[in-house]
Formats: sequence, structure tokens, C-alpha cells
Amino acid sequence: TNKALTSNVATLTTSAAHGLAVDDVVWIEGVDSTFNGKYTVTSVPTTTTFTYAKVASNVSSTAVSSSLAKVNKVGSINIEDSSTLIESGYITTGYIRYGTLEPKNFKRLLARGDFTYGSLTLETVDKDGTEYDHITYEEGVTAVEVTTSQPDTAQEYVAYKFVLARDTTTTSLGPVFKGYQAKATIATPRQRVMRFPVYCFDIETDRYNVVSGYEGKALARLQLLEGVEENGDVVTWQDLTTGESRQVVIEQLSFMRMTPPDKRFDGFGGVIEITIRTV
Repeated sequence: TNKALTSNVATLTTSAAHGLAVDDVVWIEGVDSTFNGKYTVTSVPTTTTFTYAKVASNVSSTAVSSSLAKVNKVGSINIEDSSTLIESGYITTGYIRYGTLEPKNFKRLLARGDFTYGSLTLETVDKDGTEYDHITYEEGVTAVEVTTSQPDTAQEYVAYKFVLARDTTTTSLGPVFKGYQAKATIATPRQRVMRFPVYCFDIETDRYNVVSGYEGKALARLQLLEGVEENGDVVTWQDLTTGESRQVVIEQLSFMRMTPPDKRFDGFGGVIEITIRTV
């Protein structure tokens, strides 16, 4: 409804709220040759007023009659040419996690198709959007399964990007991409299995020659371990020699009854062989 130009700043006023914001790109048409054109909004004093930079002579505030329209972005269409392919294009898969949240090592990738004309480049895309090139299939390069050494750390998920390029000589021909196959292995920490024997007697002597125990102690300890094994409880295992400590479950108990090693003692006892698995 109104136009003005002062010190290279154009100000337009609309009859209704224009909905513009700073840095929006606008196309002005139907005002006059001074104001018409493509500009970037520099300020929005009110909901019906906006300004943009325009190098021109000052224009006093004047009423105008023109329509206003707003679009989100300029549209376009692509028209295919049967004799000329586009130079290159790409297909990106969704993120692949094989239905698990564990970290995985994505280490194998294979694509199938006809690459007599043009080329197909295989890439991995990590969670940050970083792309890693692995191999380019083209005439003379066999489509073999490739080791994907990048990214070099385990990933929860990745995507694959396939870049197709037309033939450099015959622009009407290009590669034919039919499918791909990817392989990965779980990268969770591996469990360790350890087996060790322990003495279990009613009366025992430690390395300081201190005697301890009572009649029935060996059987009580054996039954306690058997209960832990049967229930599958997670317990803390400590090696007092090395200081190592782990959370484990008892996989198996084996008991070999033996005569007490000291002739001064008798009663129940033997050697327990314990097999544990870390968790």
C-alpha cells in the first residue's frame, strides 16, 4: 500500500501481515522499476512493513496499489532427455543397524549390476554424515566384494551411498545398478571363560600358618557355590594375586573328594574346579 526509499533503504508497507522475516528472499513486482526485483529482507519493523537495501535516489513515501504473494521457495522441474543422461547422481540407503543397538563392525560391501558403461562408486556414510569411498566399479574393474576399512571404529549404524556416473564417451549410456549386499559383525566385548581349582577342606592353613575352619565348613562352602551355580547369579570374582576383578557367572562346578593334605586333620574335603564366564 505504500513505498519509500531513504538512504538506500527501501521500505514497503502491505495491507495485510506479510509474514516475512529477516534474511528472507523476496521478489518485488508491480511497484515500479526502482523497487522491483529480487532482494533480501533486512528488517521487519512491523507485521505489515519490511525493508531491504536498494541503491537509488530517495523516493518520498507514496501510496501504491499492487498485489502481494509469498512462496516458500522458487520451484523448478526437470525435463528428461532420452539421448543425454545426467552427468552423475546417487542413491543413499537409510541407516542400517540390523535390528540391534550393539556396536557393529561393517566390513564387507558388494554391489551387482552392469558397469560396462559409466561407473558406480561405493561409499559408507557414518552417523556424522562423513562419507568414505571404497571402490569404483567400471569397465575393466570386476564387481568384487570389498573390505570397508573405514570408518575404522565400531558403529551402531551406517548408511551406504552409491554414486552413478554416465559414460564419458557415450552420454546416452550409463551403469545399471541392480542391488547390494553388506556384512557386519557384532563388536560387543567378548566374554572370557576361565577355569581354576581351589582347595575346600574343613580345616585349612593359610600362607602365614594360621589354622582356621571347623567341622562341616567344607560342605557348607561347596553347597553355597552350588546354589550360586544353579541360580545363575552374577557374582564378583577376584584374583588376589593379580588384583583382577570381574563380574561373572559360574558355568560349571566339579568336585573331587580327597584326603586332607595334612595328616593331622580328617573329615570332608577335596578340590573344587570352578568354570566361570565374564558378563
